[in-house]
Amino acid sequence: MNRINTFAGLLCIALLCTAPVVGAEPVFSAIEEYNNAVDLAVAGEYDAALVAVDATIAADPDFTLALATKSGILSAMGRYEEALAVADATVASNPDMVYGYVARAEALINLDRSEEAIAAAEDALDRDPENLEAMILLGTAYGNLGMYEEELAVSEDALALYPDDSRAQANRFYAEFMLSGETPEPTPATLSLLPAMVGFVILGLSWTRK
Repeated sequence: MNRINTFAGLLCIALLCTAPVVGAEPVFSAIEEYNNAVDLAVAGEYDAALVAVDATIAADPDFTLALATKSGILSAMGRYEEALAVADATVASNPDMVYGYVARAEALINLDRSEEAIAAAEDALDRDPENLEAMILLGTAYGNLGMYEEELAVSEDALALYPDDSRAQANRFYAEFMLSGETPEPTPATLSLLPAMVGFVILGLSWTRK
C-alpha cells in the first residue's frame, strides 16, 4: 500500500529557508521570481506558482534549485510523471543538487515505485547525511515495501537529529505498529496510524540584494 496516496490531497508543504545553493549565484531577477513562486506554492496557488517558477528558470536556466522546486510543485499538483521528469533534469544538470534527489524520491513514491525511491533518497543522504526530507521519504519507501525494521531505524535516526518532527514520529509509530503484529480495526480512525507525508518540500530561499 502506498501511504502517500492514502492521504491524497492532504499535502504538507514545508518551507525550507536558507537552502544551500551549489554553483553560481542566480541573477537577481530570477531570485525575485523564485521567491514569488515559493510564496504562491506555500499559499496553495500551484498553477500560479508553476508559472512563476517557469519564469525563474527562463531568467536563469542554471538555477537548478528552481528546477527542484518545480518538481515539488508538480508533485503537489498530482502531476507525478512530470515531477519525475523535472527531478531527473535537475540531477542531470547538477549532480550535487541534493534536492534533485529528494524531488525524485518524492515523485517515485507517489508513482508507487518505492524501490527506486529508496535509491534516490539514499543518493540525497550521500550528499547530505542529515537531510530530514530524505530521511522521511526513505522511511516511507521502506514502509511501503513492508520493510518495517528499516523504516524504524531510519525514523530513529531522523528523530535523533530532529526530535520534534511529527512526520518522523508518525513513521516510527507506523513501523512499530506494523512490527507489533496487531490488526487495526477497519474504521477511519486507523488512518491516524499512517504518516501525514510531505507532498514534497517547496524550497524557499532567504535572499537580500547585495
